[in-house]
Amino acid sequence: YLYQNKIGTKSFDSLDDNITFDETYKVYTRANIAESYVLGANIDARYHFSKQWMGYFSINYNYGVQKDTQIYLDDIPPIYGNIGIKGHQGKFSTHFWINYNGAKPISFYNPNNEMVKSFAAIENNRIVGTPEFFILNMSCGYQFNKHIQANLTLNNVFDAHYRKYMSGISGLGRNLQVSMSFKL
Repeated sequence: YLYQNKIGTKSFDSLDDNITFDETYKVYTRANIAESYVLGANIDARYHFSKQWMGYFSINYNYGVQKDTQIYLDDIPPIYGNIGIKGHQGKFSTHFWINYNGAKPISFYNPNNEMVKSFAAIENNRIVGTPEFFILNMSCGYQFNKHIQANLTLNNVFDAHYRKYMSGISGLGRNLQVSMSFKL
């Protein structure tokens, strides 16, 4: 940790502000302490079934370890991606998609990094890492004219409990979003 003085200003009755040195504060820094390597792959594909319908998917995978110790890199997320289908007919549009995050067991976490373990999920008083999840979402829209569009989106249709990797918090339960878009 580095400690630095905070520079601020304090206003007095005169027209001039005076510069002050406030209390010290921690500056968190990260530095590479060892050589590592990361391997990754990404696949994205789209297919137009017709002028109105399109399907797509995306899969991302990363794997990383420190060269000298062969300890896994914590900040590498598990496999993740999405798959969906979009359609439109006249002024109506629909979109169905699934977001996916793969599991990352605690054995793939760096055993020396307590901060990352605090973001892991706990089941039966055991740290288990990151469980996998699938989240189904759906959306529909209506284009009133070239300037105004309304959208209705239902996220997490099955109200699944999930936690994105390294977030430290559970994801949103089932939720409904209503939006209006205005373009000039």
